[in-house]
Parts: sequence; C-alpha cells; structure tokens
Amino acid sequence: MEVADGGIREPVAGETIDQYRLMELRSRGQTASVFRALDEETGASFALKVPHGPGATRDLLEHLRREEQVCGGLRHPHVVAVFTPRQRSRDYLVMEFVEGKDLRSVMQERGPLPAGEAVLVARQVCEALVYLHSKGVYHRDLKPENVFLTRDGAKVLDFGIASLRSRRRPAADGTPDYAAPEQIRGGGGDARTDIYALGTMLYEMLTGRLPFDAPGAAALLSSKLADEPRLPSYYVAGFDPLLEAVILKAIERRPSDRYASARQLLAHLRTPADRIRVEGPARPGRSRGAALSLVLAAILAALASLIWLTSHHSGPPRQAPTSEKRG
Repeated sequence: MEVADGGIREPVAGETIDQYRLMELRSRGQTASVFRALDEETGASFALKVPHGPGATRDLLEHLRREEQVCGGLRHPHVVAVFTPRQRSRDYLVMEFVEGKDLRSVMQERGPLPAGEAVLVARQVCEALVYLHSKGVYHRDLKPENVFLTRDGAKVLDFGIASLRSRRRPAADGTPDYAAPEQIRGGGGDARTDIYALGTMLYEMLTGRLPFDAPGAAALLSSKLADEPRLPSYYVAGFDPLLEAVILKAIERRPSDRYASARQLLAHLRTPADRIRVEGPARPGRSRGAALSLVLAAILAALASLIWLTSHHSGPPRQAPTSEKRG
C-alpha cells in the first residue's frame, strides 16, 4: 500500500479488513493500533497491528512486512506467532492473540521484581533466543516493551528490525537503553547483541535501574562506549554475587567477552543453586569481576584453613577421594 501525504486512515472496531473483523481496540499508538480480531472463516481470535495516520511511514510498513517475512514460520512457546492472511487489501500484521501485559507496564506498576520471578522471565526470554538464534534470527531490539507476560509465561514480540543470518543488513540503532555498544558503533549485531539486551533487562527487573545512568541519549551512548556499568549490588543490598556476575558478563562491552551463545547464558540462568562459575578473561582494574572473585577467594581461604587444621590436629592424612569434574 502506498502512503499518501495524509497517511493511512485509522480503522475502528466493527470494521472488517479482509477476513478479519475488528472486535475491540487493545492499544493505540501514534503510528499503529492493535485490535483483537476475529477470523470470520474459522472463528479464531488474532491480534491485528494496523498502521495509520501520518506516522505510518514507508519505514514502518517495511518493518511490518519484514516481521511477517522473518517470523511467519517461527513457532515457540515464548515467541508470539505471526501469520500470513489469505488475502490482503492493505498493510497490517496478524499475530497470535494473548492476554497479559508487557514487561514495561508490569515494572512500572510493581517496581523491581522478586529475584525468582525476574530470573524466570529472563530464562523464558533466553529460551526464545536459543530457538530464534538456531533459526538464524537475531531480534536486535529486545526491551521490556517487546516482552509480553501472560499466564503461560513470557513471550517475545516485535521483530521489525530483526536480521537473518543469511541476509545481513545495516543495523538499526535499537532502543538506546538496551542497545549493545556494537550497535551504537553501527555494527550489524548477532546473538551476543540480544544477550546484551537481555542482561540489561534482567539488571533492570532486579534493581529498578539501568546499568548506565546518563542525562540524554547522546551521553548514554557515550557512557556505554567508555564507562563501566554500576554493579547491581550498589542498588540492592545482599544481591547474589554470582547472579551479579552472570548479569555483568552478559553486558560486557566487547561481544567476545560476553556469553558466546544464548544457550550458555540459559545454562547459568537454570542452575542458580549450583553456584555458577562464570568463565571469562581477567582484566586488571575491572570492578565487575570483584564480586565473584571475593566469593572464590573466601571459599579457597576456608579450604586452606581446613587443610591446615587437619594436618596439625589430626592423625595421618587420609587420601582424598577423586573429584569429578562438573559440567
């Protein structure tokens, strides 16, 4: 559909677009509205995202078309499904209809989430990323507005600037608060770009704050390229140092220092009781590894004391059992 100077007329509930009857308006923005719609042939409910007004630019329409192209065949419990209509008279996006709220709205209502709940949401988003990346799809704009919380768990949506491994494009900037440094520099982004965004979201879910606090987008982007993030434990007393280490590894400035894959991050998010060991290069002067180093140092000191006491106050030492390497 061509965009006229006045934009595209805004639809209203009760209208029919192709095989879909618009039943109720669920949300309205400056550039598009989302309706619950009924497929009049099958009786199934869907969500229709319909662009309208002067904001319905060719770029927006291209995003909708791209999202349908990228996500049309993707099916995963934590990814909102996208469908192709049987006929089309205008541009719109047909999605799985789900009840719930986006993560941004939940955090605005409740503030920081309990650790168990936040990690569960992050784990489910990470499961979605493992699936998407296995299909060669990189989201590149993960943020709380694009994660929908339903009674069946978290669901990732809005793939308007997603990229395919087989067809790379210049990067869209994404949302500054969650954009990785390589996106700021103009790189295309890959799996580690999504990992950075998820690490930032988990930080925010747990603290109510963002890793970088700067007045304005330009200062924020500059800070991401030059400064270290503030530790989550600065905001939350008693913050789990190993969970902190996982978050900080996910938001490392250099992609090579982050988790190499969403599957690696998911393994750590699934095993908090196993006291996660985070692999990564040690860099002098970096505060972000201090929390984990202190924990490991305390464990080693305790072991050394135990060995000294045993050797000085007990009988002949017994042979220690061979330890098994844990994955």
